Amino acid sequence: MPQLLRKLAFADIQMHKPTEHSIYDRSGNLILRKGFVVSMPGFADKLVERGYFIGVDDDVDAGPRKPGRTNQTATPQEQGSVFSEMASYVQAVARIHRIILSPPSNLANVESLIRTRANQLQHYLQQDTDAVLASLYLQQHGQDLRAHKHVLGAAVCGLLAEPLCQDDMAMQSLLCAALTRDLALYNFDKSLDARKDLGEIEQVAVREHTGTAVKLLQKHGVHDKQWLLYVYEHHEQPNGRGYPLGKTEGDIHELSLLLGLADAYAGMTIANKWRPGIYPANTLKELYLQKGSKHLESHIGLLIKKLTRFPAGTVVALQSGEIGVIKQTQHSRRSPMVYSIYDEKGFPRSEPMLRDTLSAKYEIKGCLSPERCKTALLAIKRIWM
Repeated sequence: MPQLLRKLAFADIQMHKPTEHSIYDRSGNLILRKGFVVSMPGFADKLVERGYFIGVDDDVDAGPRKPGRTNQTATPQEQGSVFSEMASYVQAVARIHRIILSPPSNLANVESLIRTRANQLQHYLQQDTDAVLASLYLQQHGQDLRAHKHVLGAAVCGLLAEPLCQDDMAMQSLLCAALTRDLALYNFDKSLDARKDLGEIEQVAVREHTGTAVKLLQKHGVHDKQWLLYVYEHHEQPNGRGYPLGKTEGDIHELSLLLGLADAYAGMTIANKWRPGIYPANTLKELYLQKGSKHLESHIGLLIKKLTRFPAGTVVALQSGEIGVIKQTQHSRRSPMVYSIYDEKGFPRSEPMLRDTLSAKYEIKGCLSPERCKTALLAIKRIWM
């Protein structure tokens, strides 16, 4: 039982800063854990109006553990999870991108760095595919969005390409291409974020960015022909309307087409500074309607089958008034595994609660933006711990 110190006051909660104490109700039930960051306007007012208390509980508020404890006795929370590690993974990829965009250096083996990250991503996907996809969808805030899109595209490639890759090296070349496919677009992000019309010279440069990316990689010592080919071709389209060469279906490598599909999925799903991302279910529908060949139709069909209508990480509104997050897509095609992270009154839960969406009370009403659940990130992380 926690020790309730005093009633919560407005001064105890500052916007965008972690709380210094845990917050409890009159019965000692945990409402918000120490360190919770409040970013929703009016949320502090609701907490104070409800008469909650500042309290201390040794189990809840324990400080860092003493050194010397081994992983053999560490809890899953202490060991971390694929979901939590993906944010650091995106940052690592962004750092490699900055190296590639800088003058070549003998100190950095770019090919080795990218191959290491490709292998790591493949390991994460084998460990928990849903956690990878959910993390990339839900943890967009504060990330390098260009690097974020590279990683999501690579994850989708890893999800789809196994039947098409004859060996591990083929898969690795594809993942390396996915992690470096749009390097040259960094130069245009400011213009694109500001929604500025690109000048004629910039438009030409954008259409040539795949070739520019290939040259950047070659300058840094990358000579894997398949890797470079996938980067170069991934914006080609079966109908001949792609770029840079306007190739048609028979002349485009099948894995380049798959990379192009993954690139489109990531580009539509991840938000830009000037527009929100499209819900995964709507992205899949849009891609299906835009299919231009039997090859693409086959890839899109497999993507829909793998991700289902509500991919992992999708934020959903339930009939009960609660807000939940899809954890597992393959749990049941009719009833995906959903955890409630906000109660019916709009308060974030300290612990996620599993809901049966086959029950009329907890049916899925529709999708919501991941921005809607930024204040419940702690509960979301616990879903995958």
